[in-house]
Amino acid sequence: MALPVTLADVESAADTIRGSVVVTPTSPARTLSEITGAEVWLKFENLQFTGAFKERGARNFLAHLSPEARGRGVVAASAGNHAQGVAAAAKLLGMPAVIVMPADAPRAKRERTAALGAEIVLYNRGREDRAAIARGLAEERAAVLVPPYDDPLIIAGQGTIALEMLEDCAELDVLVVPIGGGGLVAGCAVAARAQKPSIEIIGVEAALYPSMRNAVIGANDPIGGPTLAEGIAVKNVGSLTLPVVRAYMQHVQDNAAESVRRVIDRLHDSEFAYEMDQGTVIRVAPTVRRQLVNLGPDRVVLLALGSTGEHQGRDGEAFRAWEDEDPVSPQELPLPPDLDVGELRS
Repeated sequence: MALPVTLADVESAADTIRGSVVVTPTSPARTLSEITGAEVWLKFENLQFTGAFKERGARNFLAHLSPEARGRGVVAASAGNHAQGVAAAAKLLGMPAVIVMPADAPRAKRERTAALGAEIVLYNRGREDRAAIARGLAEERAAVLVPPYDDPLIIAGQGTIALEMLEDCAELDVLVVPIGGGGLVAGCAVAARAQKPSIEIIGVEAALYPSMRNAVIGANDPIGGPTLAEGIAVKNVGSLTLPVVRAYMQHVQDNAAESVRRVIDRLHDSEFAYEMDQGTVIRVAPTVRRQLVNLGPDRVVLLALGSTGEHQGRDGEAFRAWEDEDPVSPQELPLPPDLDVGELRS
């Protein structure tokens, strides 16, 4: 069966987004290398303008819209990173953008998205369906709905990360990538395997959200619950990303909060001074605990980093709760006092 994205698609995406996204550094990680005994390199996608890799896919998707479609604008639903990626790309191309965000999303992400010129529509994630809201707005305004991960242009855009990593570190043996809906890992797997067939692809997802693992092996493990890695807490993987993962990935590894805690303790003030957040940590924790593979001293592991969450949570509540070992679900957090979802939705 033909896969939805090819190396040519990823290379075309790289040409499309060149000059509008940052070619982020790929750097040796001495602390992680000492811990694991492997030669570990890090890809700092949190140095993108929006703080995450998401703008790669968004920029590629929006660039392929017709002039007429651009005039109608776009709609996206996201708790933060996809929202900012779409808003930034829309602003760059002079397009109107509407972003559907949960009312309890981190205040900083709401403010940054609005500062990029997007119209923000808030919803209560405990009682409302953001996908349905976004579809309704797109229909009402004849706008284009921008998917967060399950689209060939989005997947190809995210795959440009792997092109840059292999250009910087051609001897790469193992690629460790976070999994939410699968757009990032699918794009990186296609690009990396096409250029280096021997490379091993390992995916990491939040322990409470084993969505990809369930889909790949046909399991039915429970999905849901409070997690620090909100950005990769996805209940349904993509219909386009899944076949790519099945074709190219060796392992899907989950990761629990306790290993995240240990990594924060061990790596505080180290090379992760690049504004380390829990999205970054959730991806390095399994390597530090040697849960994924038995890494030999000659192997090279490169972890694709980005901001998949805010370590302070919304105004700090989520992170403080986790420190107290009493995690709070976003649905249980009170809404910000300055927000009235009903009023904003009316």
